[in-house]
Amino acid sequence: MSKTASGFMLVGGGALAIAGGLIANSSVSSTPADDFYYDCWRYGGGGMILAGLVAFFFGAMWFARK
Repeated sequence: MSKTASGFMLVGGGALAIAGGLIANSSVSSTPADDFYYDCWRYGGGGMILAGLVAFFFGAMWFARK
């Protein structure tokens, strides 16, 4: 992987983690009937956080190797 692509992956991973955190933080249910849908949003945001951290880690690792 080129240094430019790994740099984009590093920066994009951080942005993805921040966006996932904002999504997970803003999912608040107002009625018990909507709990399932808001839980899906919250867990999806948590998944985005993990994916962003993994992308950040591997982008930083590949950037350092170059």
